[in-house]
Amino acid sequence: MKTDSMDDDERQYWFDIMPSMKDEQVDRLYSILDTEKKKLEKLEKKYQTEIKDLNEKHLIEWQEFQMKDSKKKIKDEESKDKKEDAEDVLDMLKDL
Repeated sequence: MKTDSMDDDERQYWFDIMPSMKDEQVDRLYSILDTEKKKLEKLEKKYQTEIKDLNEKHLIEWQEFQMKDSKKKIKDEESKDKKEDAEDVLDMLKDL
């Protein structure tokens, strides 16, 4: 009788009264527990799929952010280099 919906005391209670229960009642109890287990497994699977999808989405967004940031840094460096190159040319012309 392993289930997340029962604490140890409640589980012990059911074990204690099982000998006095009719077979139909015991079968019904196990049926309820089995149904609960299956529903919980189904929910777990559903949420695992949703979590996986969200993680993939956020990974893609993060990669896009990193790419934009890298492109901006490259563009800034290229702009800085062009400015320095232009200043170097002007300095050389002044020296002539």
